[in-house]
Amino acid sequence: MSENNPAKKARLPELSSACWAGVAGIAKELQIGPATLIKLLADMEEQGLIKVRTLHTKAVGRPVKQIEATELGKEYLCLFKMLQLKALKSKRQILLRRLTTLSMQKES
Repeated sequence: MSENNPAKKARLPELSSACWAGVAGIAKELQIGPATLIKLLADMEEQGLIKVRTLHTKAVGRPVKQIEATELGKEYLCLFKMLQLKALKSKRQILLRRLTTLSMQKES
């Protein structure tokens, strides 16, 4: 999944630093299933992008997992955002060139 949609992978460190509560909250925000998210979390934890801790509470049910971005995960997020901005700038420049070309052709 992370290979198919790197944007969701990049949002995980951002969501974890925004104090989202556990897997259910993050899965809902990313609009993916909990099983898919758990696999993605395991992959990212193995890569060293996040830390997953289990919080034991007195509540009944499964324990809540707290996701925390590592320094590497925060750096990954920053680089991903920079790459997105570069792509948007290049697309804008291509469009402007195309518009300029079309307007010159109409004038001729």
